[in-house]
Amino acid sequence: MDFNQVLRHGLELAMLLPAAVYCLLPVWNHFRLKRKTVFLLSAAVILAIIFAGAFLCTAYTALSPIAMYAAFLICFPLFLRAVDLHWSKSLFCFVNATLLCTFCSLYTNFLTAPWELDSEITFSPRSSLICLGVAALLGLVLYRSLIVKLPYLFRQQRLDRIWKWLVLASSVLVLMLRWSIPMDLSTLMVGRIRSIGLVLLLLIPIMLWLLYHLFWWITLRLTYSARLQQENSLLQMEAKRYREMRSYMDNTRSMRHDFRQHLHVITELARSGETEKLNEYLSGVNDSAQESLDRYCANLAVDAIASFYSRLAASRDIRILWTLELPDPLPVDESDYCGLLGNLLDNAVHAVKDLPKEHRIITVASRMLSDSMLGVSVENPYEGSLKLDAAGMPVSSRDNHGIGLASVAATVHKYHGSMDIRTNDNIFAVSILLYPGK
Repeated sequence: MDFNQVLRHGLELAMLLPAAVYCLLPVWNHFRLKRKTVFLLSAAVILAIIFAGAFLCTAYTALSPIAMYAAFLICFPLFLRAVDLHWSKSLFCFVNATLLCTFCSLYTNFLTAPWELDSEITFSPRSSLICLGVAALLGLVLYRSLIVKLPYLFRQQRLDRIWKWLVLASSVLVLMLRWSIPMDLSTLMVGRIRSIGLVLLLLIPIMLWLLYHLFWWITLRLTYSARLQQENSLLQMEAKRYREMRSYMDNTRSMRHDFRQHLHVITELARSGETEKLNEYLSGVNDSAQESLDRYCANLAVDAIASFYSRLAASRDIRILWTLELPDPLPVDESDYCGLLGNLLDNAVHAVKDLPKEHRIITVASRMLSDSMLGVSVENPYEGSLKLDAAGMPVSSRDNHGIGLASVAATVHKYHGSMDIRTNDNIFAVSILLYPGK
């Protein structure tokens, strides 16, 4: 066996190493196994393929590109098994790596054509080493795109539909580049074909970089716009909470004023000895007080929120079962707590308003679990299916859906707390722990 040929095929198949790097960098945070395990297994498999392919190509006088694409077919199912990502995104990473390696091979053909045509040289590792060098240089140019921009794009749900089309476009480009590899290198030396090709081929990585950057920039702008819209919605929701609390405080102030007037009337009736009129007047005052004021907890701000949602729920035939055992003052900022509770109740009321009347029940409980731990729990039934994302937050295609829970999550983070969302038996349950002392 000619070991020069074994070495030649081995160096050509060594392009699998940069191909693996191109493929694994974008999915660095999506491995099913530990990174070290994936790295060791990938290195072992690729080295085994390189050595086996080099000996087989030499023994059967096969071409290295055939072994290269056979290796891609072997590695692809292993790659899918190792990555916890939608198949279209995983396939794009794989086809993108194939595209970059095909470009490196084609560009190396143009670069080294004069040396390969030198009949006096029977074997030289120069071309293979240059190809690896081109691959390394391309990796440096696209490194930020592969490790930062592509992973960011993978996280954007609004782009989920485009990956299949990008896979198709990349596959077509791979075939075009593979077809462009000259069968006879002497054709490259005709006129200025080689010089023009070396310049024009550079447009491919430049266009890829621009494409990555364009998608990344557009997505950043869309995300920024969505964030502004969310912040605007949050400000509107907080303004609504403020109006509710002001209305409740104004009503309470009016009731205190009316109560002083009632005391004057009661005093005069008692002083004049008109017992029958006094009893009739007290009965009316008592009925009025019961209709106008229900107390849910000692804190007036929380009481205002509870009163508002009780009236809102009653107008829609919704029952709210309250258990609010909260001190006054609260151990957390009142506006933070009222915003958190209001957002949870907004979602709950919206979820149950279209259910049959007997199922329109919301359970709310909040109490101090210790001197430094405040618990909040809201449960409500819902209809249909509900999915949770990787962060445990509900996923919906409706515009502005989830803004309230995003605000709740921000409040939980502020107080170093935790939020657990469960969706068992069509019951949506949110359990929150806040640690105000931290």
